[in-house]
Order: sequence, then structure tokens, then C-alpha cells
Amino acid sequence: MTFEKVNISTRDGVCPVHVFTSNTGTRFPAIIFYMDAGGVRPAALDMAQRLAYAGYVVLLPDLFSVWPLWAV
Repeated sequence: MTFEKVNISTRDGVCPVHVFTSNTGTRFPAIIFYMDAGGVRPAALDMAQRLAYAGYVVLLPDLFSVWPLWAV
């Protein structure tokens, strides 16, 4: 299992994203794993990691980082 943190540019700014992939070298389905109200925390990272071990590519965005400024 491989883990990396990347940044994706959006209209509202940059969104940090955690990407988990399987090390098997074959193609697998991808999942966008949305965090809950607690944000990206160890429990969410563990769940994403378990999905990657099951053979999925998992994208876990930190949605709180691109919260629109007008909503504050």
C-alpha cells in the first residue's frame, strides 16, 4: 500500500488530498472517500488505508481546507 499527500487546485483554493493505492501494479476501481464532520483524522485515514489494502485507489480530500471565505 502506498500513501501520498498531494494538493489539487480548485476555484476556491488549494485542497490537500490523501491518496492511498495498492502495490499490486494492476488497475483497480477508485473511491472518493469524503470525511465526516470530524474532518480528516486518524480514524478516516485508517478506513481509507483498509480500502486500499482491499485493492481500491482511495482519494481522501480535506474539504475544510477549501471552505469558501464568504461562508465565514
